[in-house]
Amino acid sequence: MNANASRHLHMDKSTRVIAVPDELLPLAEDSTGALMRQLLALATPVFAEHILHILVGWNDTYLANHIHSYDVATSLTRADEIAAGAAVGTMSFILWLVTLIVSSVGVGSTAIIARAIGARHRSLANSICGQSISLAILVGLFTGAAMYLFAGPIAHLTGLDPRAQEFAYAYMRILAIAMPFSMVMFVANPCLRGAGDTLTPAITMIVVDIINMAFSFGLTYGWGGLPKLGFIGIAWGTMIAYVAGGVIQFGVLVVGRGGIRLYLHRMRPHWRNLKRLLRIGLPGGMADLLQWTATSP
Repeated sequence: MNANASRHLHMDKSTRVIAVPDELLPLAEDSTGALMRQLLALATPVFAEHILHILVGWNDTYLANHIHSYDVATSLTRADEIAAGAAVGTMSFILWLVTLIVSSVGVGSTAIIARAIGARHRSLANSICGQSISLAILVGLFTGAAMYLFAGPIAHLTGLDPRAQEFAYAYMRILAIAMPFSMVMFVANPCLRGAGDTLTPAITMIVVDIINMAFSFGLTYGWGGLPKLGFIGIAWGTMIAYVAGGVIQFGVLVVGRGGIRLYLHRMRPHWRNLKRLLRIGLPGGMADLLQWTATSP
């Protein structure tokens, strides 16, 4: 081997430069395009879901700020509308806290299920799914009971004026009924996303948001043969939507989707997997809780 060949060989070994032939460049570009299409396919349903979440917030705020228009037979005033709007805004903030309470379970579920699916460890993924749903039901029952029993003190702690506290109290006690169902929904979604299925959670939440807006309007104004409930129709619409979402997502997991399936025997406590869930999820949940505290009014 001559000196030049020896020098080139040394450079190749040390620098590890790999030249891509010109004929392979279109393939690399196609791969980039395919990856972008996959990213858009995963992100678009989630984007649509968030848009509808915003619309639900606008819907509830609109209804709360126009209670005189559908309760003209009562002595409601513009001050009552302002109080109702404040109550709905405060309840949205409390609902954010409720979702943060269960977010620790969701973060741990997504991480462990994604790892298990990638390792083709289907039994672990199903076990984590079962443990997550069990924990969600327990947290939902506890949260719902606390909201129902302590709705008065919680409304008082918000610092709202007395009339707004009355609206918040009524809203909270109705919404407490849906807590176990909403917790199941909020945990089932990250379980499915961890398995690589972002479409099903997005479709479910879109359906939930549509149900929410339809029933809130219907029960507030008495449309479609529904009873005319006034302000509390907003709360009943939200409660019905959350119950529907929890039932839908529980059924999806029982049938099986995205490579995971909920088996009832997997819902029995498995302390090792529960500890793994909380060890991974609690730090993220604490960070979210600190953010909520920092933005509290």
